[in-house]
Order: sequence, then structure tokens, then C-alpha cells
Amino acid sequence: MWPAWIPKNILVYVAVLTAHFGVFLNGTYIAWTSPVLVKLTSLNDNPLGRVISNSEQGWLVSIGVLGNWMGSCTSGVFAKNYGRKTALIVYTIPSLISYATFCIADTFWLMLVVRLVGGITSGAMFTVDPMYFGEVAEPKNRGLLGGAMNAFLNIGILFVLCVGPSFSFFWLHVILTACPVLYIIMMFLIVPESPYYLIESNEKKAENVLKKLRGEEDVKAELSQIREYVHCKTEDTGTISEIIHNKTTRKALIIGCGLLIFQQCSGVGVIMSFGQLIFEEVGDFLPSDLSAIILGIAQVIFSLMAPPLTDSLGRKIVLIFSHLGMSLSLLLFGVYFLMKEYGAVVHSISWLPLTALVFFKFAYSAGSGQIPFIIIGEIFPQRIKGPASSITSVATSATALILANSYTMLKASIGMGYTFWIFASMGIFATLFIIFFVLETKGKSLQQIQEALQKSKKTDLRSCNL
Repeated sequence: MWPAWIPKNILVYVAVLTAHFGVFLNGTYIAWTSPVLVKLTSLNDNPLGRVISNSEQGWLVSIGVLGNWMGSCTSGVFAKNYGRKTALIVYTIPSLISYATFCIADTFWLMLVVRLVGGITSGAMFTVDPMYFGEVAEPKNRGLLGGAMNAFLNIGILFVLCVGPSFSFFWLHVILTACPVLYIIMMFLIVPESPYYLIESNEKKAENVLKKLRGEEDVKAELSQIREYVHCKTEDTGTISEIIHNKTTRKALIIGCGLLIFQQCSGVGVIMSFGQLIFEEVGDFLPSDLSAIILGIAQVIFSLMAPPLTDSLGRKIVLIFSHLGMSLSLLLFGVYFLMKEYGAVVHSISWLPLTALVFFKFAYSAGSGQIPFIIIGEIFPQRIKGPASSITSVATSATALILANSYTMLKASIGMGYTFWIFASMGIFATLFIIFFVLETKGKSLQQIQEALQKSKKTDLRSCNL
């Protein structure tokens, strides 16, 4: 028995938060380029012995997208056939191989290959982790636990931003190699399999896991709902063709892909990947590495504050204010660089870029950074959850690839200011998409969400305990 002050469903929080550590690995992967590009664009602590070009910078940032595709396309099916927990463990191995190989990498082509391999883990985590927490959490805490996924991502980003400038290229990757090893150990020792997966092969084991997760002996009602939900959805073909041609699943796919595409179009990936180099162009306010760390700290703090908003205010309203806030931030950020490019004296407002991006991180963390993954974990039927999650992950990876390769080109052709104004304009389109297409899932069970997708927006669905 747990002490009275510990919630009886404490294992839900322990299991989901431990699984989220895999997204911490994604954070280290995303932010890796910020300090490493600084090392590779100088001759100090550069294992290549030469400075890499702008084109090579773009490829180091974007090559991982191909790995993301591989991880996204295979991990959903793997998780369906072998379990969510097993998938999270197996797909951590590419990250381990990638960081370990970087310790000895001394050619650009080897760096590209192992960067691609590391992307497999990144794609898989964004595919499988939403599946896991969406099935293990309860309606009352799904928003909180889903929001924690973004917090772990941001902590991983901050971790690299802090250790990257402080350690040599070799020791940075020794430290990063230890992270996937720790995650694999924790997953084996702490995390149970999803009862949604277990009920298809071992209903008794599913019941025992559910008892531990809920801290209750009588879980037959919820188990019956899970059984009904899973068995109902196994009638679906689960193919991409079925997803596209079925009106309900097609709507869910549009919502999931749209939210993640607009998330990337906000420019968040560019800001994190090129962060330290971006701040070097500001120049006369703070050192670039310190500015990047401050931005990372702000993102972690905001991501920890944001999850309660998701369950108290609802998904849609928070998403709308999130995208509008990001647009305003990037508008101000672009103003600074436009003034600088047109010869205005900007020394007195050199604080503006960092301040604007801190506000950007607040808006991003409050909504766009966390809510798309929560919704994706909720809106897809059991049978198609794997392939559908893979499609959404591929869509966001493709968007990230296009943006990473076009950023340096846009910056060179139209300047930093106009480039970020393009990102700012995406917030308007995102807001319209959310208003007209996105379903409010706050407080609804997975079954109720499927019913809502099939009915008009005016349908009032009462809450239940699934």
C-alpha cells in the first residue's frame, strides 16, 4: 500500500514520465546542431580539421529527417505488433549507436550517416510515445501528462545547450551516449506495457497492469471499455488506403498532420537548430552561447507551467493564443533585423531579439509545443494508431527538412528579418485551421472522441472514465 499522501495512481505518472525520457533524447538530438555547428564552423575543437560550408550546415541539420521518416514509418507498425514498451526500447538503440560513433567521427560523410541514424530514434519517439501515454493516462490527467512530453523535450534541448559549449566535441558525445543507455535501463525496470496492447493477447495481464496503474482492485468497468474499444477497432483494415478513404479517420489525419506542420512552420526547428549562430548575428548584447542557454531555460520553465492550462482551458483556445503569440514575437524579432539591415542604429534595442524569442518560447510551450502530441495520442482509432501516427510524423519531418534547407537560402536572399516574417505569417493560417478543423478533446474518453469525429461539432458528449 502507498502512503496516504501519495496518489493511488502514482504508477501512471511514473510510467508516463519515464517513457517521456525518450523525448528528452529527441531534445538532445534537435539542439545538437546549435553548439556543434559553432565548433564545426571554426578550427578550434573541430575533429574535421576544416570549417564546414553553409550547405554542409544545412545538411547536418536536415539529414536526420530521413532517419525520422524511417523511424516514423516502421515504429508504429512495430509498436502495434510487439508492444509500445518494446518499441520504445528497441528504437532507442539507433540513438546510442549515433552518439557513440560521433566520439570517433573525423569525416563529414560519417557525421552525416550517424546523424541520419540518430534520426530514427527521434522519429520513433514522436510516433510511439503519444500512443503510449494516450492509452495509459486517464481523461482527467491526459492533458497534464501529455504536456509533460514537451517539458522533457525542452529539458533535453537545454541539456545540450548547457553542456555543448562547456565540453569538447569528444566528451560531449560521451555524455550524450550515456543518455540512451540510462533510458533503456529505466524502461526495462519501471515501465509497464500498455493495457490496450496487452488486452489483445493476454487479458489477465492487461487487468493486472491496469490495477497497478489505477491503484484499484476493481477495474472491470474500464477493462470492459478498453476491450470494446480495441475489439471494435480491430475490424478496421488499418491500411493507409483505409485511413484516407474513411471520412472519420481522414478528418483525424488532417487534424494531426495540420497541427504538426503548422508547429514546424512557426520556425521553432530553425530557431533551435541554428540558435547559437542566430544570436551571433545579434552580436552586441550577450554571448551567443549564453543567449541560447537563457532561451532554453525559458522554454523549460514555460513548458512546466503550461500543462495545467491544457486541461483547464481546453486544447483549441490555448492553441489559438499560442500561434498568435508566436506570430507577434517573430514579427518583433524580424523588425530588429530589418532595422539593422537598412542601416538603423539598433544598439539600444539589442535586447529585443532575445526578449522576442523568450516570448516566442512562452507562446510555443503553452500550446503548439505540447498540444499537437496530446491530440494525436487521442484522435486515432486503435487499429490505425500506428500507421496514422507514422504519417503525421513523416509530414512534420518533411516540413522540417524543407525549412532547414531553405533557411540559409532565404536568409542569404531576402535577409533575416523577412525570413522570420514569413514564419510569423504562418500563425494566421494556423489559427484559421484550428478554428475550423480541430476538435476539442478536453475531458473526453478515446471512445467519445471517435464519436465526436463522426458527428457535428454541436454534439454534446458526456464524459466517462475510459
